[in-house]
Amino acid sequence: MEAEVKQEIKSVFDETVKAYADKVEELEHKVKTLEAKPIVAPMFSSVGKTYKGYRLENQLTQLKEKGFSEEKADFVSKCMIEVIEARKAGKSIGMKAAAAHIEGVDAQGGFAVLEDYFNQIEKGARNLSIIGSLANNFSTTSDTFNVRKTDTEFQVAIDGEGTISQGSATLGNVAIPVKKISVYGAVSNELLEDANYDIVSWITEQITYSAGQTLDYQAFNGTGTGAGKMCSGVLTAIVTNSVVLSGANLSSITADNLSLAITKLAQLDRVNGTFVLGAMGMHYIRTLKDTLGNPIYQAISGSDLNKIWGKPSVECAQIDDLASVTDTAYGVFGDFKKFFIVNRTTGMDLLIDPYSDSVSDNTRLIYRTRLGMGVARGTAFCRILTA
Repeated sequence: MEAEVKQEIKSVFDETVKAYADKVEELEHKVKTLEAKPIVAPMFSSVGKTYKGYRLENQLTQLKEKGFSEEKADFVSKCMIEVIEARKAGKSIGMKAAAAHIEGVDAQGGFAVLEDYFNQIEKGARNLSIIGSLANNFSTTSDTFNVRKTDTEFQVAIDGEGTISQGSATLGNVAIPVKKISVYGAVSNELLEDANYDIVSWITEQITYSAGQTLDYQAFNGTGTGAGKMCSGVLTAIVTNSVVLSGANLSSITADNLSLAITKLAQLDRVNGTFVLGAMGMHYIRTLKDTLGNPIYQAISGSDLNKIWGKPSVECAQIDDLASVTDTAYGVFGDFKKFFIVNRTTGMDLLIDPYSDSVSDNTRLIYRTRLGMGVARGTAFCRILTA
């Protein structure tokens, strides 16, 4: 009963005080004027019609019109008198104590409010993996893929009468070893049983992304085919052509350097040529300007052409050029169809192993694939180096 009364008290009090907030002094005057008059309350009994020297006729009448019982009306009227007295004394009265149960405190009710959540795991920062789409992709059933190439071609002579010059050509071979790319992760069985997410798909996406970035790194920066390595990348000396900038910093790159890189290649290699640079390399190219200060790559508000001297350009996150140093390659132009990726298996295999780590109640997720990669012909590329 008391809780119900207090709730109604608060509701009426809020309405009444708001309506009379600017008329408090007038209300006090009227109350004092009524003190000397007899109580006329035909709808109520004579019990409780004064409080602290105040007569309550006006308050009781208003509350009665709102449907209050005599008991509730008397309680509210006295509360209003308390507010008036407190204001006269420079104080304030709170009509309601702090709630015992609120959702802002877990132990006082918050645990009963179910939290909502995004039913996916947001991915981390992602970069594109580019070498798979640029390179020439093959399948193999062996542990080594051999690429035959022409090292020297026949030289045709213009001979005099009665003579024919002998010519010859030489062949070479590029052996691309197939490597295993693998990793495993251990996941507790409790997590697999209880998680609201597809934990296996979440891990698979991360592994696949990391594998793509690893292949990009090897394709551009690889240093051979030894243990833990895939190939010699196109930013290394396996590429025979190069353009050297005028300065030791990548910021010294010019439009002439880019044109010369195209010229270094044979015509048929240029046809399919693509520029690949890192983030800063692309920045310096985008900000190249003509003598009038206009961008020569493309206007800031123009269409996204992504071409340099008519050739496609691609940014590679695995070319680390944020702080360039001397005598280092930070970009390449070339026919990437002369870069081979050889697949021994199709895609990334997932092996689920619930046994080998069962003493810890874990399941191992093993990811593996087998492939090789390498430059088939170094003359089909041209590196861009700092001085």
